[in-house]
Amino acid sequence: MIRAILNPTTAQRALIRRSCLRGGNDDPDDVIEAVENGHLLALATDESILLLADYGDSLHIAHYGGRLRDIPTLNKHASIVAQEMRKQYVTLNGRKGWRRYMKRFGFVPDGDNMRREIWAT
Repeated sequence: MIRAILNPTTAQRALIRRSCLRGGNDDPDDVIEAVENGHLLALATDESILLLADYGDSLHIAHYGGRLRDIPTLNKHASIVAQEMRKQYVTLNGRKGWRRYMKRFGFVPDGDNMRREIWAT
């Protein structure tokens, strides 16, 4: 079951912290505060969390923490949210392994990022 959350549990906070440390650029406390303040949208399963940011015409996957097996479900729900927000794309950036893995979900390279079109223009 997918849940949108504003108050991450201790386990979800640990997933966010791990994701931030692996990514290396964002302070985990700042990211958790952004979720709590509604600046990042958090979608969660029992074992994973996906953080989304509003980037104009895109809904950007800012962080992911958890189980690989939850990505298809969370990705589907990110697309639904993007459609509801009338976004044109879902975007992400990541290392080469993420780039290879996310191609199976329709993401294509876009400079340093990847994107998947939501609405035909």
